[in-house]
Amino acid sequence: MTMDAETDQPARLEILEEEFAQLKAQNMTIMSQQAQILQKLGGTVPALTSPTITPNSGTSDSKLKPAPPNEFDGSRSKGRAFLTSCDLYVNLVPHQFANDEKAILWAISYMKTGRAALFAQRVIRHQTKHGFPKFTTWEEFRDAFIAEFCPKNETGLAIAKLETEKYYQGKRSVDEYVDEFRELIEQAGYTQGLAIVVKFRRGLDKEIQDVIANIPIGRPADDNAEAWYKAAVQADENRTANDLFHSGPKTSRTPKTVGNVFSRTNPTSWPTHSTTFTPPKAPTPQNPTPMDIDATRKKHDTPDTCRRCGKVGHWAKDCERRFDIRYMLAEEREEWLQNLALEADKEEIEKREEVESESVSGF
Repeated sequence: MTMDAETDQPARLEILEEEFAQLKAQNMTIMSQQAQILQKLGGTVPALTSPTITPNSGTSDSKLKPAPPNEFDGSRSKGRAFLTSCDLYVNLVPHQFANDEKAILWAISYMKTGRAALFAQRVIRHQTKHGFPKFTTWEEFRDAFIAEFCPKNETGLAIAKLETEKYYQGKRSVDEYVDEFRELIEQAGYTQGLAIVVKFRRGLDKEIQDVIANIPIGRPADDNAEAWYKAAVQADENRTANDLFHSGPKTSRTPKTVGNVFSRTNPTSWPTHSTTFTPPKAPTPQNPTPMDIDATRKKHDTPDTCRRCGKVGHWAKDCERRFDIRYMLAEEREEWLQNLALEADKEEIEKREEVESESVSGF
């Protein structure tokens, strides 16, 4: 086996040399095509890469320095962004391009890899073979680029996505959700405000949706999509600020109360101030009198601070804002809604029993 391996080494070296020669030839071809593009661009190339723009240097447009587009590899998911970058650049500094042919060649110079490189090679090959450019206007180039590199049937894809849960906010921020939703609505061609708001609310975070829906005054209309976008962003900012506020020093908590509704875990007990004090050293009866409790509490009680509005002098259960849903704590709001649901269930059961009793008495 050793002799066979030594005999195959020259053959392997010849194969490697042939493959290296082929790669070198392909590299030379690519470099030649790039040189042709640079030659076609002529004196405009330095203006695109250098901060100093020589043509029409006296005009205000010549002072603009827009960022060139990123290199494009032909991916359909990046096609629209690349074309938008090219459109912006060409429209901002049109004086840098003598004609549409120069602008097209400039855009093609950023298509160096993947399917984009093959597209650029076809364009250059056509011009070399026939003696005239493949695209004579920028609009022709745009149409061909959209057909080749932008997603097929963008409208249908946007509509299909809006009919599923894939566009829902999930763990994304409200800003990200609003931006993507706007893009989908525009691609889908939706114009009716009511339908847009319904889909926006369906995908929005439920907590933020509830906050907007329960705004007593100034609530956005159900057919005003722009107002819902702004309200969602504002609600998210308020929630963030509130979380930061509650992440500060902890204060003593009072029993959960919502108006006259108390904790369902012990509905018969009345709320009392929650305080912490050191038991007295002297032995006390097992069942102390209220006067003993009040005397001990006065020694160790801290200033009354409302956990609801932050003011001093009263507790959360006595706060004048305790009936305002905007100032309810999360657990209070949840318990209040549960109590409402229980009351509704109770009324429904009573009505059902009344109907059944009437039907029985009728027979």
